[in-house]
Amino acid sequence: MAWQSDWLYQLIFDEVRRVWQRASKEGAGQFGPAPTSFLITEMSEADWETVRCGGAGHRQWIYQGSQFEPTPLAEGTETDLGERRGIFYERGAVAFHIDSGRKRVLFTYNLGPRYGRGFVFEVIGQGAKGTLSPIGGTMWMS
Repeated sequence: MAWQSDWLYQLIFDEVRRVWQRASKEGAGQFGPAPTSFLITEMSEADWETVRCGGAGHRQWIYQGSQFEPTPLAEGTETDLGERRGIFYERGAVAFHIDSGRKRVLFTYNLGPRYGRGFVFEVIGQGAKGTLSPIGGTMWMS
């Protein structure tokens, strides 16, 4: 199944949209302009205990508030987030990993030097009835 029609990817991208909207609202105030784009990477591995994605990137997209545009995988391990602008970087980084049974999703984002979070979501249901529900106690915040 292609990512465009996969209901689980759509749930993950809905979560990216929520992060974008929150950052856009906060960036309209005294905290500095919000990121102009997000680099979203599907990662090949996850550390479920520390709530960190790892391994190699599998796929990448650029998001600028409307469409998720596939992009070639960036070279190297460090993502260039651009200059710091208030609490935000110029670009945000989002990473996620779907476990092999499609029952959990690890989701992290870094939008600034002190603006990042990581979650583990439980996948409840499937298809149009599917949802992502945070698993209590499995998160980090910076």
